[in-house]
Amino acid sequence: MTLSLARARRAAKFGAVGASGVLVNMLVLWFIKERTSMPLWLASGVAIELAILNNFVWNYHWTFVDRQAGASQHWAKALLKYHLAVSVAAVSNFIILWLLHERLSMNYLLANALGIVCGFAINYLFSEHWVFRK
Repeated sequence: MTLSLARARRAAKFGAVGASGVLVNMLVLWFIKERTSMPLWLASGVAIELAILNNFVWNYHWTFVDRQAGASQHWAKALLKYHLAVSVAAVSNFIILWLLHERLSMNYLLANALGIVCGFAINYLFSEHWVFRK
Protein backbone atom coordinates (compact mmCIF):
# COMPACT_ATOMS: atom_id res chain seq x y z
CA MET A 1 0.00 0.00 0.00
CA THR A 2 1.47 3.36 -0.98
CA LEU A 3 1.89 6.14 1.52
CA SER A 4 -0.80 8.31 -0.07
CA LEU A 5 -3.25 5.41 -0.22
CA ALA A 6 -2.53 4.59 3.43
CA ARG A 7 -3.13 8.22 4.40
CA ALA A 8 -6.34 8.30 2.41
CA ARG A 9 -7.60 5.14 4.11
CA ARG A 10 -6.65 6.47 7.53
CA ALA A 11 -8.38 9.79 6.80
CA ALA A 12 -11.50 7.90 5.65
CA LYS A 13 -11.49 5.86 8.86
CA PHE A 14 -11.00 9.03 10.87
CA GLY A 15 -13.95 10.57 9.04
CA ALA A 16 -16.15 7.55 9.76
CA VAL A 17 -15.20 7.71 13.43
CA GLY A 18 -15.90 11.43 13.39
CA ALA A 19 -19.34 10.75 11.90
CA SER A 20 -20.09 8.32 14.73
CA GLY A 21 -18.98 11.02 17.18
CA VAL A 22 -21.30 13.53 15.53
CA LEU A 23 -24.14 11.05 15.94
CA VAL A 24 -23.30 10.49 19.61
CA ASN A 25 -22.95 14.23 20.22
CA MET A 26 -26.20 15.19 18.47
CA LEU A 27 -28.29 12.39 20.03
CA VAL A 28 -27.00 13.03 23.54
CA LEU A 29 -27.45 16.79 23.18
CA TRP A 30 -30.97 16.38 21.85
CA PHE A 31 -31.93 13.84 24.51
CA ILE A 32 -30.59 15.89 27.41
CA LYS A 33 -31.95 19.19 26.12
CA GLU A 34 -35.41 17.84 25.27
CA ARG A 35 -35.88 15.36 28.13
CA THR A 36 -34.29 17.15 31.09
CA SER A 37 -34.13 20.65 32.48
CA MET A 38 -30.34 20.75 32.14
CA PRO A 39 -29.12 24.06 30.67
CA LEU A 40 -27.76 24.02 27.13
CA TRP A 41 -24.17 24.78 28.17
CA LEU A 42 -24.07 21.75 30.47
CA ALA A 43 -25.91 19.47 28.04
CA SER A 44 -23.42 20.48 25.35
CA GLY A 45 -20.48 19.70 27.64
CA VAL A 46 -21.82 16.22 28.40
CA ALA A 47 -22.51 15.55 24.71
CA ILE A 48 -19.04 16.73 23.68
CA GLU A 49 -17.29 14.59 26.31
CA LEU A 50 -19.20 11.44 25.35
CA ALA A 51 -18.40 12.05 21.69
CA ILE A 52 -14.71 12.54 22.56
CA LEU A 53 -14.63 9.24 24.45
CA ASN A 54 -16.44 7.47 21.60
CA ASN A 55 -13.98 8.85 19.05
CA PHE A 56 -10.93 7.99 21.14
CA VAL A 57 -11.98 4.35 21.54
CA TRP A 58 -12.67 3.92 17.82
CA ASN A 59 -9.53 5.77 16.73
CA TYR A 60 -7.34 3.89 19.20
CA HIS A 61 -8.68 0.44 18.26
CA TRP A 62 -9.43 0.96 14.55
CA THR A 63 -8.08 4.09 12.81
CA PHE A 64 -4.62 4.01 14.39
CA VAL A 65 -4.52 0.35 15.47
CA ASP A 66 -1.27 -0.21 13.56
CA ARG A 67 0.42 2.30 15.84
CA GLN A 68 -0.71 0.59 19.05
CA ALA A 69 1.40 -2.58 18.79
CA GLY A 70 3.00 -3.17 22.17
CA ALA A 71 1.51 0.04 23.52
CA SER A 72 -1.72 -1.26 25.06
CA GLN A 73 -0.52 -0.28 28.53
CA HIS A 74 -0.23 3.33 27.31
CA TRP A 75 -3.90 3.88 26.45
CA ALA A 76 -4.35 6.22 29.45
CA LYS A 77 -1.50 8.44 28.23
CA ALA A 78 -2.99 8.42 24.72
CA LEU A 79 -6.42 9.30 26.16
CA LEU A 80 -4.93 12.26 28.02
CA LYS A 81 -3.11 13.44 24.89
CA TYR A 82 -6.31 12.99 22.87
CA HIS A 83 -8.28 15.10 25.34
CA LEU A 84 -5.64 17.83 25.18
CA ALA A 85 -5.62 17.71 21.39
CA VAL A 86 -9.37 17.89 20.97
CA SER A 87 -9.91 20.47 23.68
CA VAL A 88 -9.31 23.26 21.17
CA ALA A 89 -11.96 21.82 18.87
CA ALA A 90 -14.33 21.15 21.78
CA VAL A 91 -14.03 24.72 23.01
CA SER A 92 -14.56 26.07 19.49
CA ASN A 93 -17.57 23.74 19.10
CA PHE A 94 -19.07 25.12 22.30
CA ILE A 95 -18.35 28.77 21.40
CA ILE A 96 -19.86 28.39 17.93
CA LEU A 97 -22.92 26.63 19.36
CA TRP A 98 -23.39 29.33 21.96
CA LEU A 99 -22.86 32.28 19.58
CA LEU A 100 -25.08 30.95 16.83
CA HIS A 101 -27.84 29.82 19.18
CA GLU A 102 -27.81 32.55 21.81
CA ARG A 103 -26.83 35.54 19.69
CA LEU A 104 -28.26 34.66 16.28
CA SER A 105 -31.18 32.48 17.44
CA MET A 106 -30.13 29.58 15.23
CA ASN A 107 -31.58 26.16 16.11
CA TYR A 108 -29.27 24.60 18.68
CA LEU A 109 -28.83 21.35 16.72
CA LEU A 110 -27.82 23.19 13.53
CA ALA A 111 -25.49 25.46 15.51
CA ASN A 112 -23.96 22.40 17.15
CA ALA A 113 -23.43 20.69 13.78
CA LEU A 114 -21.60 23.76 12.46
CA GLY A 115 -19.42 23.79 15.56
CA ILE A 116 -18.54 20.14 15.03
CA VAL A 117 -17.56 20.71 11.40
CA CYS A 118 -15.14 23.46 12.43
CA GLY A 119 -13.15 21.12 14.67
CA PHE A 120 -12.68 18.16 12.32
CA ALA A 121 -9.43 19.23 10.62
CA ILE A 122 -7.79 20.23 13.90
CA ASN A 123 -8.71 16.89 15.45
CA TYR A 124 -7.27 14.94 12.53
CA LEU A 125 -3.99 16.85 12.42
CA PHE A 126 -3.40 16.51 16.17
CA SER A 127 -4.37 12.82 16.10
CA GLU A 128 -2.20 11.99 13.11
CA HIS A 129 0.90 13.89 14.18
CA TRP A 130 0.83 13.87 17.98
CA VAL A 131 -1.64 11.60 19.77
CA PHE A 132 -1.24 8.44 17.69
CA ARG A 133 2.08 9.07 15.97
CA LYS A 134 4.44 6.14 15.54
